[in-house]
Amino acid sequence: MPRPEGRWYHEYVTELTYLLFLKMMKETNQEFQLPKGYRWSDLESQEGIDQLAFYRAMLVHLGNEASGRIQAIFRNANTSITQPKNQAKRVSTERSK
Repeated sequence: MPRPEGRWYHEYVTELTYLLFLKMMKETNQEFQLPKGYRWSDLESQEGIDQLAFYRAMLVHLGNEASGRIQAIFRNANTSITQPKNQAKRVSTERSK
């Protein structure tokens, strides 16, 4: 059964996993393992289409340029989110937890 934007549950879960990982790196004071400029607060600070574009670039950067474990987690990561409002909703949902 597809979710909003025509995505399947496994795609939705994968998407949430990336966001939760980034947020938990902040919550557990492990963000030092992420490249500066590609952290949860950097994603949170963006809005609208800029946030979606930043998120896409962030996934690529972390998969190609981060070190070791981080690069392995984000290797070949992508997003199927096409609407900025849906990206903002996911980030704000995680922000409030």
